Amino acid sequence: MRGRWTTWVAVLGATAPLLAACPAGHGAVPVDPVPPGRDVSLAVSGPDPHALYDGFSAEHPRRAVLGRAGEWKPSFDEPWREPSGDASPAPPLEMLVAEERSEAVRVVVEGAGMRVALWVRPDDLAAVPTERVVLCPAPDEPIAGDGPGVQLVPGGPGVAVERKDGWVLFDVDTPAVRAHGWVIETRVGRVYERHDFNVAFEVADLETAPETTVHDRPDGAVLAVLRPEGNAHVRVKSLGAEEDGWREVLYPSPTLLVRGWVRADRLAVADSAPPASAEPSTAGDDAQESERVSLRAGTELRTGPDGDVVAFCFADVRLDRIEDGPPPGLWVLLPTPWGDVTGWAER
Repeated sequence: MRGRWTTWVAVLGATAPLLAACPAGHGAVPVDPVPPGRDVSLAVSGPDPHALYDGFSAEHPRRAVLGRAGEWKPSFDEPWREPSGDASPAPPLEMLVAEERSEAVRVVVEGAGMRVALWVRPDDLAAVPTERVVLCPAPDEPIAGDGPGVQLVPGGPGVAVERKDGWVLFDVDTPAVRAHGWVIETRVGRVYERHDFNVAFEVADLETAPETTVHDRPDGAVLAVLRPEGNAHVRVKSLGAEEDGWREVLYPSPTLLVRGWVRADRLAVADSAPPASAEPSTAGDDAQESERVSLRAGTELRTGPDGDVVAFCFADVRLDRIEDGPPPGLWVLLPTPWGDVTGWAER
């Protein structure tokens, strides 16, 4: 396929009191984005006509995480398509929700200079926390949100792997943190409003050693592992003086907080230079193109001269030109994470 220039952002991964909701199962891979159990239904809502144009802003907080790359379509009235070849997106992928219907959800993804709106199946959306939650060690064993624990924002980095007695088990596995715990089922769903932790003023100046375990108290139960693979830079904030070889610390990030006790000899004063981000992303590589056309910022791309708007250029872009369209437009090849779409743009 020609023209794979687009970068699609993935999702994986402050101290306000959190809603406490929450064994075992680390590393499990779910075969379905929603484990069997209570049906997690969508609350059908009206369309958000400006989501495509404004993007991932506070005025458009409704989000979803892609759990499985399944059928899709550019317009609601078109037949469903299968993802095509290398274009198939790699979950998890955070998407802006522009409209919810019982049989389809319109999502917006953002690439290099362009946003694309497509329809996907509701069952392809991952089960995620819909409120700020604390991971609990077992069902019916809640943890207070103002003490040691692992806390996630709505949509925060976790994969639902099991259901039991009205609770959902989440695995968190990022370059920075590995943890697992239970969340009460009523706080799990497919569409959520994103509200990140405010960690702008948290000063994290201690570097952790690889495979540093975080405990609920000195010599207590393990809550999480920091730097599980050892190849990420993870800094924490000290919450007090050393006590008998232990220190209470906080790992702050916009989507994930870890608070607990670590061995003091696993900490070192961090260098002044900020570390590279431990949060992952995915990117597509540029390719050689034959015939391309420049589109200015503000250009809309439609499925046809009178069709639905499927993409919006928020910056100048270059796309493969297919042929001239009905005056005064032209047809271009529009890459999306699911596959190519033929788009029409005014000259």
